[in-house]
Amino acid sequence: MLMLLIFIALIVMICLNVPIAVALAVSGVLGLLVTEGPDSLVTVALDMYDGSTKFALIAIPMFVLAGAIMNAGGITDRLINFVSALIGFVKGGLAMVNIGVSLFFAEISGSAVGDVAAL
Repeated sequence: MLMLLIFIALIVMICLNVPIAVALAVSGVLGLLVTEGPDSLVTVALDMYDGSTKFALIAIPMFVLAGAIMNAGGITDRLINFVSALIGFVKGGLAMVNIGVSLFFAEISGSAVGDVAAL
């Protein structure tokens, strides 16, 4: 019964044009409140803080910055033109060009996040 209540709350919030991330968070907290009680809200706040302070996540903004710098410098356009000249003429060449440029960016930055930010 509890799952049905949470699912209905989620669907109602989505139908009311609440952003999906907010609707998922609210329905999750609603389920936590019903099962654990109001004292569990402290756990939600601590888990959110703990999840955002992971040491490995500190590198993500730097890789995004590296991708933005490479894009501003024109490296992305030159790499796309180069790989397009190599394999862009074949059927499905656009997808292959994207993969080829991603290979070069993986060598340059070492991060998929920086690659996505640059392309």
